Amino acid sequence: MLLTSGYIGEEATAWASEYPMIDKPYEPPALAARIRSVLDAVAQKAVSGS
Repeated sequence: MLLTSGYIGEEATAWASEYPMIDKPYEPPALAARIRSVLDAVAQKAVSGS
């Protein structure tokens, strides 16, 4: 799961520690890189068994 927000306030800060986030506005390459980062982290957890 990747959350997106146009505003990172105190409430969103709590979510950011639990879920990956990307701030708006973002360009397609930045979104693609963030998605790749999230997928790589999930794959690494699967490999390490965490």
